[in-house]
Amino acid sequence: MELDKDFNEFVALFLEHNVRFLIVGGYALAAHSLPRLTSEDK
Repeated sequence: MELDKDFNEFVALFLEHNVRFLIVGGYALAAHSLPRLTSEDK
């Protein structure tokens, strides 16, 4: 799964400026290539 370009740029800025951060929820799942299933996907 490919993450949104804006999100990637946002994370790149954090990394560039040595900002500590935590990604949670659907974006965390997507970052680890796991699909986030919804009730429609079952």
